[in-house]
Amino acid sequence: MTFREELGQIFGPGGWLETEYGFSSNAHQMAYAKAVLSALDSGDAEKPLNMLEAETGTGKTLAYLFAMALVASSGKRGVISTYTLSLQEQILYQEWPKVERYLNQTGRAVSIGRLISRLNYVSPARVADALEDLFGSIAAADAPYHELLDWAASSAAGAGTGLISEYVDKYGNLPDGISNDSICVPQHREPDNDMYGRDRADSESHDILLISHAMLHSSSFSWSQEEPASPLARLRPDLMLFDEADQLATVCESTVESHIRPATMRAKLRRITRQMPHLGVQSDLIQSQIETIETILNGRYQGEGSRAVLLEMSPDEQLFKPLAEHTLQVSTLLKRIGKSRKADRVSEEVMALNQYASMLRDFGEQSTMRATGICWSPVRHRPSLFTHEPSRAASLSRVIRSYTKRQATPPRVVLTSATLSDVLRPVKGSATAKDFQSLLARLWLRTDEVGQAARFSPLKFGSVNGIFLPDMNAPRPFLKEMGGALNPEWPVHCAETIRQHQEHGPMLALTTSYAEQEAIMAQFEPDALLGRRDEPLSLQVAKFRRDGGVLISPALWEGYNLRREDGTQLIATILITRFPFSPSSDIAALAQNRIARLQGRAVSTSTEYAINAERGAKKMRQGFGRGIRHPLDCIRLVICDPRFPQAKSGRSVGPFKAWYRVIPARFLGQWETAQIGSASSQEPEQPGGTPLWQTL
Repeated sequence: MTFREELGQIFGPGGWLETEYGFSSNAHQMAYAKAVLSALDSGDAEKPLNMLEAETGTGKTLAYLFAMALVASSGKRGVISTYTLSLQEQILYQEWPKVERYLNQTGRAVSIGRLISRLNYVSPARVADALEDLFGSIAAADAPYHELLDWAASSAAGAGTGLISEYVDKYGNLPDGISNDSICVPQHREPDNDMYGRDRADSESHDILLISHAMLHSSSFSWSQEEPASPLARLRPDLMLFDEADQLATVCESTVESHIRPATMRAKLRRITRQMPHLGVQSDLIQSQIETIETILNGRYQGEGSRAVLLEMSPDEQLFKPLAEHTLQVSTLLKRIGKSRKADRVSEEVMALNQYASMLRDFGEQSTMRATGICWSPVRHRPSLFTHEPSRAASLSRVIRSYTKRQATPPRVVLTSATLSDVLRPVKGSATAKDFQSLLARLWLRTDEVGQAARFSPLKFGSVNGIFLPDMNAPRPFLKEMGGALNPEWPVHCAETIRQHQEHGPMLALTTSYAEQEAIMAQFEPDALLGRRDEPLSLQVAKFRRDGGVLISPALWEGYNLRREDGTQLIATILITRFPFSPSSDIAALAQNRIARLQGRAVSTSTEYAINAERGAKKMRQGFGRGIRHPLDCIRLVICDPRFPQAKSGRSVGPFKAWYRVIPARFLGQWETAQIGSASSQEPEQPGGTPLWQTL
């Protein structure tokens, strides 16, 4: 029996999942599982990439686990990369036991493990150091801090997982004054967490390994080395599957731009000096060099026009040479501090300064692939150095090319997510590689490298009890006559819309920034809305689960599973303030123009705009999806932005006329009959006749 036939017996009518677990057969899930199997088991070696979008409700996680497990049972090694640790928990403790049960019944053994960053593991020694810093001595620490110390020693020794998340799950948030960074396993010394060492050693023996996108990105720079330091790079898997793949680009792009703020460097250095007073003259010398750098930056930046200024060897050579000399001296001195044995107590600051040291060395090296310059914070009135290197986002491309350099067969790669394809592109027939163009471009991959491209959508999953749009004459978020500043009437409009709809049950209100969130919250009495920035988001979410009300935040578009403790539906209304779209920053625009000029090519502003628009459209669809996580979920969708297209009137605002596609196709009938203006007690009219959206 072939693997493909075996998947039919697992997922098909009367199949293994239905017999063992009572699951109803899902044709879309089976088709998706077979597509993953085809990509991993018999894909085109010349086209190793496979783009498989599976909307929420397809059942993709269990489907791809069965497909990869079957292929791995033939002796191949696989890697599954995720954006969130919560998805890894779901895979390990909810979905994999089903796969493992099937494998055991059919006489096969496939092991699965996890390799995650040291930042997730607790260091008992650093917990003790943190308590001494806070209280002067461990004995003087309060009870919750002793509880943390006792747990850390026990869990790291093998009584638990050694993960900081274990403490949070058991006891709640870390005590005041304690952060993940301050108690995690340090980079520069031998780890004192047995579980960290065990997990890293075990990672090379598993058939399937769970990793994070961040780990893949950080290790990608060493994959082409003969003896890579990263255990992931040494593994060289045959199969790679990226779930939440739309976020892989976000992770990779996060390191494209780096900033070095002299004021931040001085603050960290003062903290180091307090713990390492023997530095003395050396510390004073570094402080002096940093002040000189800041003086140079302040003298160069005149505050005219753009908030960013590129530095070139010419005509800025007189500035650039002394700046490069001073940054190199600071880099050298910082490296010496990092090698000190007494740096353990301030390892967080030392690590940060070591990163600054590397960045400062990069700053002194001109390149056709890198732009360097100065930018200015109009809020803090402080300058910083920046480097912008777009090619750092090419992580997956680097990994695939490393196989080619070694004359080895590239791994079979599957990218999958609920929002993988271009949302704003018209859907015409079967998917092609061009339907995933914006994500491929962000990852520095080409459409001719894609072997298989497909979309999978459930015909029925959840329901929408009305879509509510504002009148076209409602206030817009920004005013052109105010230079694009936030319209003073905008938060008032959003607050009034919240009041109109909050009586229908718990509401998640998604904003695009904390500034917008705070402006809207200012229209209400204190504590009328959840979402205050002076309280941890996890605490706000816990209150929302317990009491309902309105939770407003720019940080919940994705990632959080907002359901009640018993797993039932929590959110009744999703409110989206405005399009989560923003153009490229001044720095990115300047850097891209410079790099293109040096490489002798033109910059396509329309392409850059399209990529940014797709990024925002996917975010908006993900926000909509926060409310529908189960087949029986039913929500109301409220949009405050009057630029959103209206089917009834046929009106839309130029650049945003295609944004109705952020609504999943199965709910576009509700958009066609959306209520315009203030909320009404009447039930939304039901769609009928020829869907208008099909003609747009």
